Amino acid sequence: MSLILTDRSRSICYQECPRRRWWEYEYAGRGVVPARHSMPLLLGSQVHEGVGEVLRGADLTTATCLATEGYLGFCIERGLTTDSLPADLEFTLKEQTALIEALVRLFALRVAPEFLKQFEVLEVEQEDLWRIPNTNLGWMSRPDALLRERATGDLYVFSLKTAKRGGHRRSTEASHDVQGMSEVAALEARLGKPILGVKMLYLIKGERKEEPEDSGRYIQQSVLVRGYRRADITGFEYTHAYWYTCSEP
Repeated sequence: MSLILTDRSRSICYQECPRRRWWEYEYAGRGVVPARHSMPLLLGSQVHEGVGEVLRGADLTTATCLATEGYLGFCIERGLTTDSLPADLEFTLKEQTALIEALVRLFALRVAPEFLKQFEVLEVEQEDLWRIPNTNLGWMSRPDALLRERATGDLYVFSLKTAKRGGHRRSTEASHDVQGMSEVAALEARLGKPILGVKMLYLIKGERKEEPEDSGRYIQQSVLVRGYRRADITGFEYTHAYWYTCSEP
């Protein structure tokens, strides 16, 4: 009996629309997808790339360069699907590149020091194939990292997500996250050891909204990349830092 491969993305796609699942993953043996990259998905994958390098022990410059240069490379290779006008594509690329670097730096400078004091990183993005018992299904997964708590020796899965916003709803979703539970099952099957839980981290990227001036241009509502703010009687105006040069290191 041949093994049928599936994973979280395929499962969620089927739940949303069986026909879409067939087109994206099964048609002609491999599926068809849009030629251009989805901006939110590409940003998330490149933030994961940078954070993964930090967990592997890379220095901050190396981690941010790999994440941002990879993002630009993907955009040049296949293009980008955006909600902005074509004329604003350069603006959007610079904005999203800055946001990727900011999120990787946020993790490396504010999260990683205490995180690595508590946990030892055993694996980063290791592929797993769990043959589900009594079925011909193989569940594919790739945890962001496998951790061992230094004080107790207990094992945990690390799950990183980029999100538009935080809050109670996000915390509630974490308690029954399908990705986290499936990664735990696959790891326990491979290692033969219990995984005590999933350490979930959300990096807030903000929402993309149309500028108040109704210009048709969308901007990222994130303080990480909109650091300059000018107040006047009509409200607040934000300006990107990359329009300014600084001679200091």
